[in-house]
Amino acid sequence: MSWSMPPGVYVEDISSGIRTIPGAETSTPAFIGLTARTSAPKLVHSWDEFEESFAGPDGEAAALQQAVQGYFANGGATCYVMPLNEAVTPGAPGDIATSTEALKSALSALEDKPEVTSLVVPDLYDMPGVTDEASAERLVDLLADHCAAKCEQA
Repeated sequence: MSWSMPPGVYVEDISSGIRTIPGAETSTPAFIGLTARTSAPKLVHSWDEFEESFAGPDGEAAALQQAVQGYFANGGATCYVMPLNEAVTPGAPGDIATSTEALKSALSALEDKPEVTSLVVPDLYDMPGVTDEASAERLVDLLADHCAAKCEQA
């Protein structure tokens, strides 16, 4: 196909025989956090599906909702959502052991999801027992250990 553009510029498309590889999704994040409803890890394909499955009234699960909404608003296609168990509620009294066990349980539930390539925990600082950087670092270390173990398996 050829066509001309003023002033006398000609463009001609010539097939090189090389076919390009179409873009493909390269990662699937897992969002772990506090939700109005609990369940097993769920593959979510849109913001509407997240709202239907996990959102609560009056901004419950606000940090997780904002993170997932931002993901889809910026072109995200699919993600897993892993609610933390009922033992972890924002602002509830508890210690770091409660949050550690809840996070271990969530990571265990994601073990059979090999397509998960990143972990997002927007509620980390709202979890019981997280009162300073040291307590938050304990949970971050748990996440890092999980990721390192997953990399060794690959």
